[in-house]
Amino acid sequence: NFEPVAVPLNQYGNFYSGDSYIVLKTSGASNLSWDIHFWLGSNTSQDEAGAAAILSVNLDDEQFHGDAVQHRETQGHESRQFLSYFEPVDGIKMKIESTKRLFVELKKITKLMYLNASIENFTDQKNGCQVAKPTSRTDQPVWPDIWVERSDTLYFTVSLH
Repeated sequence: NFEPVAVPLNQYGNFYSGDSYIVLKTSGASNLSWDIHFWLGSNTSQDEAGAAAILSVNLDDEQFHGDAVQHRETQGHESRQFLSYFEPVDGIKMKIESTKRLFVELKKITKLMYLNASIENFTDQKNGCQVAKPTSRTDQPVWPDIWVERSDTLYFTVSLH
């Protein structure tokens, strides 16, 4: 029974090759658009890879009514779009440690605002960021808390355990 688990902010950009991850990027101020990426490590199990795909579809259906674009990312073959989410000004550094853990080292951390998952609609009056997110229901998986970048980009990262 695989369930999404929130990744701590200080671990954003760090991926374990034995795991699968779901990354959601929301863009736009008035017309929101969503990209859901499920990243599969080279040593992830078939069950975990399948769970990441299914949870991505469920996230799209339940939260965005099928309006999100879904992307499959595999370790070592990530799309430019996916890599751009973690790219600091002077480029991204990736390395695989002997423990089979894949690290993406960030030299710049974007300032983020914290939002509670129970918030249905949120507008930051100071910065004008707008996010629409349905309130979690008890009969559905509870998605973790989310973080919003001040440039109106929403990053949502979970690890499957």
